[in-house]
Amino acid sequence: MKVDQIKLNAENYYNSTKFETIKYGIGINVNLNKLNIDKLKFNNSKNKIDIIANKSVKIIDFSKLKTEINYINKLIKEDENKIISLHFSRFNSGKLIIIPKDTIITEPIIINSDSQDETDLYNIIIIAEESSKANIIEISKSNNKTKLKSNIIQIFANKNSNIKYNYINLNDKKTNCFNIKRSEIKKDANIDFLDVNLGSNFNQNSNKTYLKESGANTNNYAIYFTNEKQNYDIDIENIHDGSNTNSNIISKAILDDESKIIYRSNINVNKNCKRCNGHQKENTLLISKDSKIDAVPMLEINNEDVNISHGVTISDIEEEKLYYLKSRGLDEEQSKEIIIRGFINELIDKIEDKNILQLVEKEINKKLKK
Repeated sequence: MKVDQIKLNAENYYNSTKFETIKYGIGINVNLNKLNIDKLKFNNSKNKIDIIANKSVKIIDFSKLKTEINYINKLIKEDENKIISLHFSRFNSGKLIIIPKDTIITEPIIINSDSQDETDLYNIIIIAEESSKANIIEISKSNNKTKLKSNIIQIFANKNSNIKYNYINLNDKKTNCFNIKRSEIKKDANIDFLDVNLGSNFNQNSNKTYLKESGANTNNYAIYFTNEKQNYDIDIENIHDGSNTNSNIISKAILDDESKIIYRSNINVNKNCKRCNGHQKENTLLISKDSKIDAVPMLEINNEDVNISHGVTISDIEEEKLYYLKSRGLDEEQSKEIIIRGFINELIDKIEDKNILQLVEKEINKKLKK
């Protein structure tokens, strides 16, 4: 389908629907009308997407492609919901990244997204051809003028390919973010996701992965550290469309002050898919009595020949641990920092690039020292 037709379809859907109110648990709700999206300007002249990559990687700007862009709405439709229709009707830029067949990229592909305008909406399509391998890191930043940031990432992992995708959210706390990922994994291919969410005012993070063929594998690792009045809406779903497929979801959330998180995760195994493995684990540490999380793990199992599990824990900082650390000569702030770092280090250690690790550590330190 041509881009102009997609944009027209999206515009028609956007104009005919209303924003939903997301509500879970006691006192946790998000009214998207309050974001005042219709009052924003969509000029986008100062926004930048810079990609640093090995010369073997093919990078094509959407402006260089013809009016029809393959894959642009293959995994996500322009009329899926009002936010997505807004994105497709007004997106201003996009990149197509191709990792060629039998190519192993040893140095990371860095995507720097630096938003300067009031709004920033962009698309990234990644095609990992057969037996290719790459580590991709997206660093998302904005200034205090950016009110809305929306990005749609689609990844196509072909046979025997291996992709690591890190998303680092360092956006300004006046920015409302919509980060949407959709992926398709073919035979014996793998995608590992690592999301580190520290920034934004409101952050809606959606990650849906389709495991299409035997041997397809995905791991979803995620860290959420919120404070002040940050509000996150998280939705992770792995859909097993093929037999002998594997998926894991492991999340760690830390909430301070009056911040709130709605967290949903789902493993969906379709009827004819046998010998599938799917596991999910979500652990939350509440630092403040005023912070709230509603965690909703789900399983949709339509076949008995599977190995599926899920688990959720929500806890406060234990007084016994604090007492022990303080008895060793540490003050309360130092003791809390040790407990928090011990809680998230399992996933922080999965950041392989030293420069990115330093960047994340710097932002975590800001939250710990506030």
